[in-house]
Amino acid sequence: MDAGSGMAPGTARRRLGNFRTAELASRVRAVLAEAGIPSSGEPDPDRPEWWGRLLDRLVSLAGAGGHRVWVPRERAREASRILAAARRRQD
Repeated sequence: MDAGSGMAPGTARRRLGNFRTAELASRVRAVLAEAGIPSSGEPDPDRPEWWGRLLDRLVSLAGAGGHRVWVPRERAREASRILAAARRRQD
């Protein structure tokens, strides 16, 4: 498993967002954890598709800044709704 993510290697993942600061990404992961949705700050190192691993590596090499949050692919919509609701509560 990823360190502190709760997501097993090989789990299909979807990038939920690219956040400007590590603190913001950490808060997003905390909101998701509270809702019971596992998340990670790293793409899947055991991604089964070779082209997907290549794409992850190219993005990393290109130096695209930010702090990404990855969630299980089947729970991506639910995670988006939870974040939108948390944002509305905060405002």
